[in-house]
Amino acid sequence: NATLFEVLDIVESAQGRVDAIYKATGQCPVNTPLSTDNQKVVLKVLTQAESIPTDSHCMIQATVRGVPFPNRWLNGQTLTMYRIGDSKVDGSWGCITSLNRKQIPKQCMVAE
Repeated sequence: NATLFEVLDIVESAQGRVDAIYKATGQCPVNTPLSTDNQKVVLKVLTQAESIPTDSHCMIQATVRGVPFPNRWLNGQTLTMYRIGDSKVDGSWGCITSLNRKQIPKQCMVAE
């Protein structure tokens, strides 16, 4: 689905920005505006979210909205990229989504 790849691309782009700020400051940039030309995705930088490991204190949540038929079932679905651990040096990220197993990007896991 092209919309899903578009969402993942937008989130990965935002992740690079957030990770650079985190590495420079040691803090999650929760007040950083992450605007996108694609109004089908709402981005938020958070320090905690449901289903995210508790040792992660920085994440980007994308919520899909405004997708027309035939893919409007995507509206309200979320994809969250989260920083693993607190290390300023190690920038590994995980991904969790509310999409079902058939639609998720291979680097994500399904929120149970």
